[in-house]
Amino acid sequence: MPRYELALILKDLPRAALATALKRSCQHVWKEDGVVRKIENLGTKPLPYRMHVHGSKNVTGSYFVMNFDSSTNAKEEIEKRLRRDAEIVRPTIFSVVEDDERPCMRGLECQFGENVSLIGERLSWRTKALKKTNLYAGLKKNKKN
Repeated sequence: MPRYELALILKDLPRAALATALKRSCQHVWKEDGVVRKIENLGTKPLPYRMHVHGSKNVTGSYFVMNFDSSTNAKEEIEKRLRRDAEIVRPTIFSVVEDDERPCMRGLECQFGENVSLIGERLSWRTKALKKTNLYAGLKKNKKN
């Protein structure tokens, strides 16, 4: 099943009503045999412009990001159900492309286009920075002693 990311903007609601609206949006995914992987709360923020949805004018909204797996046919049905929900201001579903590349542990010497690991990148950056400041030779002497 492909992975999707759902960006939700909900009306500015009390905490209990917000929780029930999130549960309903999860149930829309579950009804289509989807699996919810993660829900992330981005907080309540002012909307970029006034949004009119289901007869109400919204100036602020609660932002959420939900990662889920579902079939491609079910994606459209989930989006239709979310658009009908009165407490959801804006649902947007994105396809997530998964990167299955192994990290390269040798720093900047990667040969086959692998992702450079942060450990190797930090080490090579540190040695370059120390060489520029002429502290690298002093560190080598201290390690030998």
